[in-house]
Amino acid sequence: MAERFHFPDLRQLFAKANEEKSGDQLAGLAAGSERERVAAKRQLADLTLDAIVQQPMVDPAHDDVSRLILETYDQDAFRNIRSMTVGELREYILDDGTGVAELNRLQWAIIPEIAAAVAKIMSNKDLVMAAAKIRNASTSISRICLKCGSGECEVALGI
Repeated sequence: MAERFHFPDLRQLFAKANEEKSGDQLAGLAAGSERERVAAKRQLADLTLDAIVQQPMVDPAHDDVSRLILETYDQDAFRNIRSMTVGELREYILDDGTGVAELNRLQWAIIPEIAAAVAKIMSNKDLVMAAAKIRNASTSISRICLKCGSGECEVALGI
């Protein structure tokens, strides 16, 4: 007989999709088995991004940070991805045809819960590959090249 798992809300789904951690186990949030964790990750991968935005895990009426996030994320950019599933967004991010420009356009459309959901279904290799596509350069007194590490070449940026 096939084992079935039920995740009553997004909090439970996100918690059960986490990799095993002793703190989650002590808090009673961890998946009871590897099968339950895999089932949670599969269900999370099939969840639409819009469903995550429509069901905030923390009630914005009682939490100013959640309210601020929902009031200020880029809703115009989000309209283009709202029907994507978490798994489809993962594939889009990892696709060779998706570059820095495409990811920058989505930057303010992805709320923290969506970023967390995508990270939960990524392998360590996926996370490294996705991070390699993202460049957040800041400015300060020194100059460093993102390619060679020196401040001598013509692509050096202020850091």
